[in-house]
Amino acid sequence: MNTTGLLAPGVWASDAFTALVDQYDASADSATQHQSLLNIITHSYKLRKQADYCQYGAELTVRYLSVYDLYRQQNASSVDDKGAGFMQLSTVLNDTKQFDKAIEVCQKALDYKLSDGTVTGFEGRIKRIEKAKSKASD
Repeated sequence: MNTTGLLAPGVWASDAFTALVDQYDASADSATQHQSLLNIITHSYKLRKQADYCQYGAELTVRYLSVYDLYRQQNASSVDDKGAGFMQLSTVLNDTKQFDKAIEVCQKALDYKLSDGTVTGFEGRIKRIEKAKSKASD
């Protein structure tokens, strides 16, 4: 990954996915960067059964947390409490067996007081990730 753009997706990536990455690379302000990165994560999440997409999405975690933080600071009045990016990242991290990172993402979402749209929220998601982590280490 270079300092401004994202790592170019490999030959596995669809043209639509590559276009999303290019769109992020061309974005200038925090709101556009956030939405573009969220679009990439959502696409990765939807295609997470394909290992390359899942791994690519998981690798965006640090970038997304940084972009989200800046977006939140600069757009405080227009930020909603939906944590779709956090939910999707925690899922792809869980799927790539990066359980501790997935829990960290959920904890960060709780710190921001975000909702994942489920009854149990990010608290329940953490419990499910911990259970998956325990099963994986058996």
